[in-house]
Amino acid sequence: MTSILRFIRTCILIGCALIFPTRSLMAGMNIWTSGGPSDPEVYALAINPASPNILYAGTRSGLFRTDDSGDTWNMVLDGHWIYGLAISPSSPATVYAGTYNGQVFKTTDGGGTWKPVRILQTDTLVLSLAVDPASPSIVYAGTYAGIFKTTDGGASWNAVNFGLSNLSVFVLAIDPSASSTAYAGTDAGVFKTVNGGATWSTAGDAPTGFSIVALTISPYFSSTVFVATLGGGIYRTLDSGAHWLPVNTGLSGLNMGALAADITAPMVLYAGTYGKGMFRSDNGGDSWFSVNGNLPGLSVNCLVMAPYLPPIVYAGVYENGVWSAVFTSHNRPVGHP
Repeated sequence: MTSILRFIRTCILIGCALIFPTRSLMAGMNIWTSGGPSDPEVYALAINPASPNILYAGTRSGLFRTDDSGDTWNMVLDGHWIYGLAISPSSPATVYAGTYNGQVFKTTDGGGTWKPVRILQTDTLVLSLAVDPASPSIVYAGTYAGIFKTTDGGASWNAVNFGLSNLSVFVLAIDPSASSTAYAGTDAGVFKTVNGGATWSTAGDAPTGFSIVALTISPYFSSTVFVATLGGGIYRTLDSGAHWLPVNTGLSGLNMGALAADITAPMVLYAGTYGKGMFRSDNGGDSWFSVNGNLPGLSVNCLVMAPYLPPIVYAGVYENGVWSAVFTSHNRPVGHP
């Protein structure tokens, strides 16, 4: 049944790509282009899964939205430093945005109106947000004070930290095939829950000597998970977190900043670093090569992908805004063999 659902989900996404095929031609083919937003300090990106031309960018001055794949941006939530950001997969008009002071804002109309929904710790930075794939009312928030969870759309939040040995939670991801399973990347490694956050445990032999700053679950095989570290490159598990191995050829020792899996190609991934720019893998992470090209600045805070054919890669580049590019298997960046 899981295989059937995965096949259906992939067909839907590819169908979406075929509906909007010309959009990918407006991003740079094998070259990076940018249209903003006006605040270049971008810390978070989120893309509407039903309408991939709609993206949100969290910045130091507020939240921006684009309806034309990044050509133009408009402020939709002003005056807040947005770091955590998540769109509901089942209800894409529902968006949650986390701020530096422990407050989460919520919209149910795609950013037209917002209301604050505060978590318990009012003085902590909301570093990450993850919405249950089946329910827009169930949300996890990762903070410097641990993980908080709401089951009523943000009206109330409870700490769900039992088993966590470190409360600095930089990234969260929910298994799309089993929403009671989630992963948390912390300052001391990777943790996993299989009961909706009631308890957490170290994810097998995941690396513990590095901060985990990005985490992505394969859209094809949910048992395959990648984590990006500060100083240790990227690690991969093929068995839902029981065993992990470094996949660092071309990346070893780098400070990673972001990670994204290609929804249209199961072996393709993109990784952003702090100081060395963008990298791509065509073999499931076994080896990596630079795709910097003309990308200005070399510190990438966040990545998302639009599931067109070929897909558009969006990168939030520190102090340089949002940049997009299209790289196919036959179009590596200029200068790469």
